[in-house]
Amino acid sequence: MIEESDSMRADASPGPILIVGGYGSVGRRIAEFLLAANREQEVVLAGRSIDRARAAAAVLGTRCLPRRLDVADARATREAFEAASAVVMTTEAHLQRTARIAIDAGIPLVSIAASLEKLRSLAELDEEARAKRGLIVNDVGLAPGLMNAMAHDLLAKIDPPRRLELILRLSAFGDHGREAVRWTLERAGEAGGLQSLSIPTPHGGNQGILVDFVDREDFPSCEHVTSYLQLTPIFAMRALPASAGYLRHLVPGFSMASNATSNLLNLLGLQTDKVMVCVQAKTKEGLGRSVMKGTGQARITARVTGETLLRILEGGVYEGVCKMESILSFPRMRRTLENEGCTFFDML
Repeated sequence: MIEESDSMRADASPGPILIVGGYGSVGRRIAEFLLAANREQEVVLAGRSIDRARAAAAVLGTRCLPRRLDVADARATREAFEAASAVVMTTEAHLQRTARIAIDAGIPLVSIAASLEKLRSLAELDEEARAKRGLIVNDVGLAPGLMNAMAHDLLAKIDPPRRLELILRLSAFGDHGREAVRWTLERAGEAGGLQSLSIPTPHGGNQGILVDFVDREDFPSCEHVTSYLQLTPIFAMRALPASAGYLRHLVPGFSMASNATSNLLNLLGLQTDKVMVCVQAKTKEGLGRSVMKGTGQARITARVTGETLLRILEGGVYEGVCKMESILSFPRMRRTLENEGCTFFDML
């Protein structure tokens, strides 16, 4: 049927890059970046809604192709992957099984999953991926990806810290997409309420939602590692832990309302969708801090994801389950995001 195979072209060489969830907020931006970076590359926007895939692909041009794909269907997923040169997963659904399909198909898979449980499930595939010379890339995106890279860069410049705090600050309003909204609500629902930070973040903010999105094994030299989610405006952060369980059932509507509210506030001159990643460490000598500030959660995530994929396609030799920062160095991440208008500063 046409709606199952809009994306298939016999003369496509190399194969197109398949973006699962490609018509979402992050997926569309990844596709736009990849198409601009390589004028010969084709990109497939895949998802359960062929109508949404076609609508998004029509905007991005003739090298962007739609495909209906439900990753719950292992056979359809295998067929789609075998026709691609690489896969980007913007959803966490059936992630480990999907990664295994990519390994068997002999193509790299880049995942922007942020849930610690999902990251660990991918890490379990390292031996299998190496045996089959496959590549799975995780830790891609803002947190824990960029956050971890900033933390490792900071720790390389200071004495071993006694305490490491990692804070992700997001706006409650903006074009976040359903997966990002679902992740935020799930993490807030797991928290017991607001916690006090041992060190206030820049420009205020001494509280956060305690969120476990950092694997402590990544920081063996630190005695205490904690991670927090902050939301702006402040009332959203205070209300979300108590209401997250209810809102999780309304993710599509919540996502649309968030975007609409953001557009309204922007018309009123109030900038929304601000992002801050702050890594701070207490040492015997004092405080070390690294901060990134920018605008557009989806845009920042898409840019580092796209750059990671380009680095893979440049021909580097990678096997197994790798973190983003092992492929896209922090200096390159920083330059990439500075070109997007983000700013970085350190305090040592």
